[in-house]
Amino acid sequence: MKHESTPLRAGVAAVDITPPLGIELAGGAFGPAKDVLHPLSAKALFLEDTDSKVLVFACDLLGFDWEYSSAVRRAVSEKHGIPVDSIMLTCTHTHCGPATVELRNWGTPDAAYCADLHERLVGAAGEAIRSAREARVGSGTISCAGAASNRSSGGTTTNDQLGILRVDGVNAAPIAVLLNFACHPVNLHSSGMISPDFPYYVEQDIRAGLGCDVPVLYLSGACGDLNPSNFNFDPADVKAKATGALISEKALQLLPRIEHAAPVELAAAALDATVELLPLPPEGELHDIIEENTRALEGAEERPADPWVYTRYKTNVEWAREALGALASGVQETTRSIPLQAIRIGNAILVGVPGELFSEFGEAIVGAGPDRDILTATLANGCFGYFTSRAAYECNAYEATGCPKYLGTYFYQPDTGERICRGACELVSRLDT
Repeated sequence: MKHESTPLRAGVAAVDITPPLGIELAGGAFGPAKDVLHPLSAKALFLEDTDSKVLVFACDLLGFDWEYSSAVRRAVSEKHGIPVDSIMLTCTHTHCGPATVELRNWGTPDAAYCADLHERLVGAAGEAIRSAREARVGSGTISCAGAASNRSSGGTTTNDQLGILRVDGVNAAPIAVLLNFACHPVNLHSSGMISPDFPYYVEQDIRAGLGCDVPVLYLSGACGDLNPSNFNFDPADVKAKATGALISEKALQLLPRIEHAAPVELAAAALDATVELLPLPPEGELHDIIEENTRALEGAEERPADPWVYTRYKTNVEWAREALGALASGVQETTRSIPLQAIRIGNAILVGVPGELFSEFGEAIVGAGPDRDILTATLANGCFGYFTSRAAYECNAYEATGCPKYLGTYFYQPDTGERICRGACELVSRLDT
């Protein structure tokens, strides 16, 4: 039984953000893009009720620096009158897109592409707003076990919830589908191709199942320790298609069962979670790191056959030198503020985390709103690295002690994931009214 319609209005827009060939790829030692397997897009979903407006972006990209994301959100806010805290800019986290976040030796962002992307995102917001019409919204969740597996040493959590926000016109024609699932889009990892990876097939399958070209906004869930179950380091489009099929099959089972909510209220909230940083290693240890890794690089006039090894040595040297500079300054950073965000849309709450959250925390956030559909979007509004479990530090996992060297100078304390989780749960509590 469907509820009566509400004064809710909704609009959606999709713009092509496929970069030119030769642009450096993000998320690893991949080098320049060799070909376009599938186009990249950015989608914007606008919703408004009598009192509030919200806007959610989903971009086929690895992630954004906080400064870049903030600039886009401010520009959208100023031009279209939507509060910044009501604008969520997410990335699918594909590893087959252009560099849009600063990572040492893993792709340098192209200034011209990023400037054009800024304008396209602001333009997409305007298009979504102009297309807004009376709409109905509903949400739901379903288990999608088997699509993802835990890649972290000792990790067992898989966070199988697939969450969906369904937006329809009053004539029942779909306006947009927002989908949230926790799994690294890495089936095409290291292929050198441009592609959204398996989220491309999720959208194509849903469109085919619904019989229309409805835009599908894919929001990457708490997948810091999750890869596709069929992942290995041999990239293949057939694997991306298979992962997409597992997710879209469940989505198509859920979509017809989602009822429109009434009334649909919109709200947003934000807070900064303060996390603590580990002290830098002593000067002698840093000099040893520089000496050891410089020796490994000696004689390499250009990248060797394995660029991953080369960039690891090079990154270790650069990170240790930067850390020495921080020590020489006499002032070490001890804390960092991580901006968190949540948006309520009817019975659903979208929680935005600007980094790669481990799956156990995604499960905990879902549990904070048992009577709501909680969708946790990571790589939302920025990329502050991995927010891991304590166990990841105990086993010296890449996510805890490797990736921070590519992102900056400091490592997080082992309780950072817990602090982020508490902040996210607080936001859910604020909006769960």
